Amino acid sequence: MDLSAFKDGLEVIVPNPITILVPSTGYPRPTATWCFGDKVLETGDRVKMKTLSAYAELVISPSERSDKGIYTLKLENRVKTISGEIDVNVIGKEQNIYHLR
Repeated sequence: MDLSAFKDGLEVIVPNPITILVPSTGYPRPTATWCFGDKVLETGDRVKMKTLSAYAELVISPSERSDKGIYTLKLENRVKTISGEIDVNVIGKEQNIYHLR
């Protein structure tokens, strides 16, 4: 598992997607479990997950302010279990305010 691309976290502006792609290797191919806080994430309307032999990917689209927080990836096979964390900051879109005179 290589989390070096996320050493400073990940910053996303609403409503852009949160895309976390983590290179990983292992034999047998590990299964991936994504968590947000203490909740295990499941595929749904906004959440997509993919695990291939070279990477594990999480996409949340569209992003919302409430998606800000720590995401944990756990990779597990019969030989080993490893996990790592990614700190995601979701910034609200600036509102344009117009004053009529």
